[in-house]
Amino acid sequence: MRLHYLGAAAAASVLAALIPASVTLAKPASPIIVDYCHIDYQQGPNVTPSAAIALTKKSGPLEIKFTNESDKTATTVRFGVEMEKSMASIRDVGTFSPGITIHHKFNDFSGQTKFIFSSEPQPKCTVQYVKFTDGSTWSAGEE
Repeated sequence: MRLHYLGAAAAASVLAALIPASVTLAKPASPIIVDYCHIDYQQGPNVTPSAAIALTKKSGPLEIKFTNESDKTATTVRFGVEMEKSMASIRDVGTFSPGITIHHKFNDFSGQTKFIFSSEPQPKCTVQYVKFTDGSTWSAGEE
């Protein structure tokens, strides 16, 4: 019986020696989950009033739908928006309760005119920063 205990203790010592002391636990994932990030495109004006042909299209507002997955109410959420190799930052301020899905539209990307046959690029939205009512914060750099 005593021999079994010594074997377990030796195995624990070997295991402890293999794990570096500098290993840290993983940082928590974003408390805000992006459910939807999209821009709609609408047909531009017709070539002539009598023609049914449009040569342009315009971008509509950026729509972001997100859910607070934490157990705290958030007051500020900053999103990074990447589109066509350029980055922008969108800040949403309000009361974002736990478990509630928010659907907001931002006009920052509206009104861009494109040739009718050009692509309709879609943004990629990520959460960069969150501030909670208790004063605590989360940022993507902490991951």
